[in-house]
Amino acid sequence: MPATLIAVEQEEIWGFATTGPSQDTDLPNLRELWAIYVDPQHWGQGVGRLLMTARDRLRGDGAREALLWVFAGNERARRFCEIDGWRADGARRTEAIGDLAMEEVRYRCALI
Repeated sequence: MPATLIAVEQEEIWGFATTGPSQDTDLPNLRELWAIYVDPQHWGQGVGRLLMTARDRLRGDGAREALLWVFAGNERARRFCEIDGWRADGARRTEAIGDLAMEEVRYRCALI
């Protein structure tokens, strides 16, 4: 089942992470970090690392590996994921966001 972890400080939402089953047809048995977002006002304060504990939910579901997609041009997010132990696996896709075509890179992480 999908689940969302929300980072809240004094009734203000600082960020969230949503997890669920893999949506990739080539990796149907994996779990996925569908989204992770931290309000830019709170970057560098450890909120992203806290939200990465969403992996515990995936591990608790019995998953041994997880995946996530990151916009190819989002160097800050890619660096964050790589520092956190995620590795690009070579898969890419193009996602339509309104009138824009955004290229994404797939990352994977062992949960053991």
